[in-house]
Amino acid sequence: MNRPGLSPGLAPRGPRPFHVVNHSGSVAITFDRGGYASVLEESAVLEGDLAEQKIPMNVAHHGFVADMGDYFVSSIAAEEPMEEGEAHICTDLHGETLSGSFLMAGCREGMIAHDTTQPYFTRVELTFREVDFILDPVDPRMAYIFTEDGSLHRLNMLSAQIEQSAQITRPYSMDGYWRDPRPRMSLADDRLILTDPLEAVLRVIDTQDLAEIETIAVEGIPYNVIALGGSGLTH
Repeated sequence: MNRPGLSPGLAPRGPRPFHVVNHSGSVAITFDRGGYASVLEESAVLEGDLAEQKIPMNVAHHGFVADMGDYFVSSIAAEEPMEEGEAHICTDLHGETLSGSFLMAGCREGMIAHDTTQPYFTRVELTFREVDFILDPVDPRMAYIFTEDGSLHRLNMLSAQIEQSAQITRPYSMDGYWRDPRPRMSLADDRLILTDPLEAVLRVIDTQDLAEIETIAVEGIPYNVIALGGSGLTH
C-alpha cells in the first residue's frame, strides 16, 4: 500500500498492542484486537512528536505490519488472498525479524522470507516446528533456526537452502503455554548464544561449523538473551 502522510495525534492507544517492528526509520505497533497498526517515525519520536499513521489490516488478528521503505508488508487473516499484492500461506505466525532488506517470520508451515527483489517471498519447509530464529547482522545472507528436536540450522536466504544442521540440546516442544521457557538466540560477531532452560545454561556456538565452544551456567532458568556491544573510545 502507499504511504499516506502522518496526521497529528496522541501516543498510540488501542486494543492490545502486540508485535512491534522497527525498520526503515519507523516503529510499527500492531494492535491484534483492533485490526490495525500504528506507525511512528523514529526521528519525530526523538523530538517528542508522537504523531501516528494508522495502517489498516483486513481483520483483527495476531499478526504484524513492517515498514519496508516504499511500502508496508502486512499479515492478513483470510482464506483468500488480497486483491492487490502477493500473499503466501503462513498460519500460526510466530514472531518476525529483519536484517537489511530481508524479513523473516515463523509459520506452522516452516519459515517465510520476504525480500525487496523478485521473487519477493520464499517458503522454507522444516522437518520440525521452529522454536526460535534470528538473522545474522554481520552476514545478512544467513539466518539461524532452532527447531523442536533440539537442532540448530543455518539457512542461506539467497538460495533458500539449509546449509548445515547440528543437534545442540534435548527436544523442546512448542505445545503448551506460549510463555513456557524455551531456547532463545542472540548473535555476537561469529558467536551464537543459545539459552538452554532445561540445563540452566547458555550455549556458545560457532556460526561457521555450529560447534559448541563453551557453556555458561546461570542461576535459575534462562529465558531471553541479548548481546550488547560497542566501539570507539567510549561506549
